[in-house]
Amino acid sequence: MPEHEVKAALDRKLMSALRKEWADLNFQLFGNKLRPPVLRLLEGPSSPWGQWRSDGRELGIARRLIMKHSWDRVIEVLKHEMAHQFVGERLAVDETAHGPVFQAICADR
Repeated sequence: MPEHEVKAALDRKLMSALRKEWADLNFQLFGNKLRPPVLRLLEGPSSPWGQWRSDGRELGIARRLIMKHSWDRVIEVLKHEMAHQFVGERLAVDETAHGPVFQAICADR
């Protein structure tokens, strides 16, 4: 199998696993109150480990995080980004990225 096909197959599996984890966490931590975002893999050596972009409703997880760290660490970053999503979409709070409302949501979950 050519390398690009292997990468594409791996990406499909990674995205499927991330979608499942997102859905499980939405149920467990957020009572299914979040709408599914566009999930994407962040590329590049300087990309953040995770990112929530409210303007496009995109939640990104860095490929390098997935490839070089444990799945538990990936889930922690996913939860962190979902907390950003919750604060922005459900609470409609406009605060600095890691402000008091965000910190309270993280501490509560």
